[in-house]
Amino acid sequence: LAGLQAEEGRLDEDIRAMREAVRALSVQPAQQELMYVTQEDIQGLACFRGERLMAIRAPHGTTLEVPDPNGGGARR
Repeated sequence: LAGLQAEEGRLDEDIRAMREAVRALSVQPAQQELMYVTQEDIQGLACFRGERLMAIRAPHGTTLEVPDPNGGGARR
């Protein structure tokens, strides 16, 4: 259990460091135009294979509600 807790701590620190790195890049105007992913980047992720994807660019704080095709209500 102690080993798992130590690993979780390391992963939490890695996530914090990556978030900080992305934040630091996002405030630099010269880097903003380079912050994007390509269709190939997304299609290369196993979790999205065989899925229909839609990219939406919207202002910060925007919420998109999409009806569940199985009738289970809206998903955010």
